[in-house]
Amino acid sequence: MVSSSSKLKFLLPNKKLFVFDFDGVIADSNHIKTEAFKNMFKDFGESISEKVVKHHESNASMSRFDKFKYYYRNYLNTELTEDRLKGLAQEFSDIVLEKIISSPEIEGSTKFLKQLSKLGKICAINSATPHEEINFIVKERKLSNLFKKVYGSPYSKKEILESLMEEFNLINDDVVFFGDDKNDKLAADSLNILFIGIGRNPENGFVEDNSFENFKKINEMI
Repeated sequence: MVSSSSKLKFLLPNKKLFVFDFDGVIADSNHIKTEAFKNMFKDFGESISEKVVKHHESNASMSRFDKFKYYYRNYLNTELTEDRLKGLAQEFSDIVLEKIISSPEIEGSTKFLKQLSKLGKICAINSATPHEEINFIVKERKLSNLFKKVYGSPYSKKEILESLMEEFNLINDDVVFFGDDKNDKLAADSLNILFIGIGRNPENGFVEDNSFENFKKINEMI
């Protein structure tokens, strides 16, 4: 029987478009956002903040705008005005931005990106972070030259994948998506795109042979 790793060694070199989520995939920054959500809801009591953290950790690819609306509606029985929603999103950004910019990389990610660049592969970011913010973060981390496109919310993960394939005139077999969340996988699966999980969160239900702690082993496959 051919192992999944052997299959990936065969499949990856033939891919033309390599798409990456950012937090937890390129940067080791998931804990920064988790702590920010926890602190922003701590005044509502431990029970509420625990619910917020649990939901956030299970839905990393959901935009912060949708999360705030969900938490206020479902946990606090409050509908947010547009101005209040924008204020919360800005407060969140103020808390996390500099920390994410200075956070360590997921091991091997930059090396992998540089390797792909040398091979002439197209690399892109598909993030739930607001579009302008994720572009700023990528620029500040001095990674802009490694990505042809950097996309964030309000576009969905699926919409971004579709847009990238259309823009570069590619089909699903040309694409691989690296993510760390079950919703990343759902977006890839909905378009029949190869998905590779980064991280080992059991709740995501990633196939063991198609998920990795970091990019050390993946670097050997390309």
